[in-house]
Amino acid sequence: MESLINHPDILVEFVHKATFVSRKKSKQMCLRGWHTCFVFIVCILLGSQAWAQASLPLSRTSWNGSEPTGWSQSGTSDRTSAFACSGSNGAIFDNSGDWTIVNFNAAPNQLVFKLKKASMSGESKLTVARSDDGSTYTTLGEYGTASGATAITDCADITLTLTSGTRYVRWTYTKATGNCDFDDVSISAGTSEYYWNGGNISSSPANGGTGTWSTSNAWRQPTASGSQATWTDGKDAILAGTAGTVTLSADAAPSSTAFNTSGYTLATSGTGTKTLSGDIDLGTGSITLAPISAAGLSLSGTLDGTGSASSTILTHSGPGETSLAS
Repeated sequence: MESLINHPDILVEFVHKATFVSRKKSKQMCLRGWHTCFVFIVCILLGSQAWAQASLPLSRTSWNGSEPTGWSQSGTSDRTSAFACSGSNGAIFDNSGDWTIVNFNAAPNQLVFKLKKASMSGESKLTVARSDDGSTYTTLGEYGTASGATAITDCADITLTLTSGTRYVRWTYTKATGNCDFDDVSISAGTSEYYWNGGNISSSPANGGTGTWSTSNAWRQPTASGSQATWTDGKDAILAGTAGTVTLSADAAPSSTAFNTSGYTLATSGTGTKTLSGDIDLGTGSITLAPISAAGLSLSGTLDGTGSASSTILTHSGPGETSLAS
């Protein structure tokens, strides 16, 4: 350092070179930064496509072209109508490790698909598995000629019941000899459970309480600790936790309603009769039916369980009409 101080011309040249190198590195870092940003954006775009889910119910009979939303595969291909069970083509598993996966966005009910042998023999099999998270899979069945596998009847429906938490189904081929054709996949939508949480929509798990049936985010699904949800007809309604007054401001059509805590009150608001559809399971408890005079209450389903339902008047302006299914 002392020698540089004693030779200012060398010091100037050193500083100039250092500045040049610094600027060059800065430019390289900038370019690298843009490259990283570009790669990051591409990953997001590709990822968003990969994460897209199929909607239920779903069905698929065509296997050529690009994969539909929610579907992915490795190694499979398609063949002409001679190998399809219906439509113009069928998918084919022709090497060990070939797989197809479908990822969907709601609780399923039944999976139906068809297989067709293509000179399969020995320890050849197609394994069907389900997963909640796309990581851990549980085998549902094995089909083919391998030991312990279910024999394939060409183009016959194979029907499997899926658990409500299932979001992925995977088919994987193990080949000894021959191939396996695959066609006509369908998955029906299941009936998920909605848990009443109207007393405090932030509670987790759901804790019942007093509120209006249709209030935004007054339910949790598909479990008591699941996501917040606004009521959707066709689901199973579960009322548990702290008993309270649940008000119908409009008709509601659950698949069924279960009162797992005794002491709930069903009330109405507004004008005109409000109908609660579907069977009602009281368990061993009791509920109170309390429509206001301007808005009657109709229960169109049957009352199940050993509990009881009593009718009362919520206001003193006149009796609210209560109608029970015969």
